[in-house]
Amino acid sequence: MKIYVTQGQDTSCFPVAVCNCLIYLNRNNVTPTLVENAKAIAGCHDGDTIHHDSVINLLRAPLKRTKDINKVFEQGGIVNIMHPIWNRHSFLVYPKSEMIAAVNSWLGPTVMECYKETIKQFVVKNLGDYWYIER
Repeated sequence: MKIYVTQGQDTSCFPVAVCNCLIYLNRNNVTPTLVENAKAIAGCHDGDTIHHDSVINLLRAPLKRTKDINKVFEQGGIVNIMHPIWNRHSFLVYPKSEMIAAVNSWLGPTVMECYKETIKQFVVKNLGDYWYIER
């Protein structure tokens, strides 16, 4: 069983989601220092990351931007949803049989399985991109 990273009580969901993506891909270089460096470069303020590309480059994550949520569901990646407290929330998703697995870093980390249509109800459609795992 994989042990994913949690973000704690801060607004660093995007850099933590990228770290969790590396764990999902069995990259064994995710250390507490690397997580903190990713959080520092992200520029997260009030629930939003400013420097997405800088985080991805720092972590050398094989993530590419897309506006196609289905591509993320097919290949795995990071989605943005409306968060009940903060503005937006980013987390890792990956294909799991007929469903998708979602790794939520805010309350947990928690890995849950759900249908694509369930996640689509909460995705942020007009406020930015998603990131898929380039294989």
